[in-house]
Amino acid sequence: MYVSKKIVSLCVVAALLFTALFAGCARRKEEAPEAAAYERTDGTGSVSSKEAPLPQTHTYSGFTEEEGERYNEIAENYGAAAVQMAVLDGNDIKTFCWGYADKAERRPVTDDTKYRVASLSKLVVASTVMAAAERGYINVNEDISVYFGEECRNPSYSDTVITPSMVMTHTSSLDTSGDSVYYSGLLSSRRSYLRSMPGTQYVYSNFGYCLLPCMLERVTGAAFNDLVKEYLFSPLGIDASYVYNELEDTSDVGVLYGSGGLSIEELSSFHSRGLGEDLTLGAGNLIISAKDYVKLLGLLTHEGKDVDGEAVLSAETVEEMLTSRVSESGFDVAYGSQIQTDVIEGQTVYVHTGSAYGMYSAYVFDPVSKRAVVVLTTGEERLADDNGVYALCLELIREVWNSGMAGKT
Repeated sequence: MYVSKKIVSLCVVAALLFTALFAGCARRKEEAPEAAAYERTDGTGSVSSKEAPLPQTHTYSGFTEEEGERYNEIAENYGAAAVQMAVLDGNDIKTFCWGYADKAERRPVTDDTKYRVASLSKLVVASTVMAAAERGYINVNEDISVYFGEECRNPSYSDTVITPSMVMTHTSSLDTSGDSVYYSGLLSSRRSYLRSMPGTQYVYSNFGYCLLPCMLERVTGAAFNDLVKEYLFSPLGIDASYVYNELEDTSDVGVLYGSGGLSIEELSSFHSRGLGEDLTLGAGNLIISAKDYVKLLGLLTHEGKDVDGEAVLSAETVEEMLTSRVSESGFDVAYGSQIQTDVIEGQTVYVHTGSAYGMYSAYVFDPVSKRAVVVLTTGEERLADDNGVYALCLELIREVWNSGMAGKT
């Protein structure tokens, strides 16, 4: 077949150009630094592709080497920025830490690293309310209007009182969101409520749990953060706070990584808005380590006593907190926790999860076997499973429950 010299020439030129282009791409690929393929999401959600991966770091205390390595495998599989776990096994506390509290500073997570734990804050609010009730400041079955000095009613059910007990079980009919500052008339405004009758329907309400600290400040005349320290943190030897600048030690606080995360600077910028007016504290602002949080759970597994046998809450208060108040499809509701039977196979346990600003957290505890697990994670974006427990948290909790605490009854 005849092929013109012109076509042959064009083909030769094209081949030469292609060869030169490919060689240039190959050189550029070889010259590119290895770190270019690595992406880091910082606490503000911005992404950088110029930093090499940090070396792996994990520590554990109280676990066997085999257990520690298994937990490390689970954490590594999910690729979170940080994982912190604490386990209460009878009177013993065990810990596992993985990753970095601050990548930029190359600061690893330690047992003492404190995190903003999102909705795990709510159980501590409920515990503080019950401690105030022990001291006679409130009655959890009283009309909440008494404590705000004005009528607090769902306009659709103006004859039905709303109680602190309803707020603590998410049955108050308060909307899921609300204002950040309390003002006169807020709790009789239609927009603050759903159209369900108070006390009849479970609807998770961040707004309700923000209202409870405001209520305590009004009846005691003391800041909520001071109350929770007096009632719970100080007796347990815990350095924790709902306000960053009121921590005793801020040298080891964790950055929250991922979409919408929080830097240390952002965490420290929060300030209380005024006694009896701040509606931003209770829903998720607690800053605490997993090791210290599990001590709080220990009060509910040890009839109000710490691991040394000192009473912090009364046994009667703990019994009230553990009592099922509402039955929903798939779970019951107690003060600050859900009661579930499908999180740990064959076990009835108390559960709560948290998610905000890059923090995915969960706890599980069982007052019968006196066991509790808290897992705090950040920088991990996977969705929740059907139980509402985030996959990394759930896998670690189940692994610990079924192996690290095997044989406990």
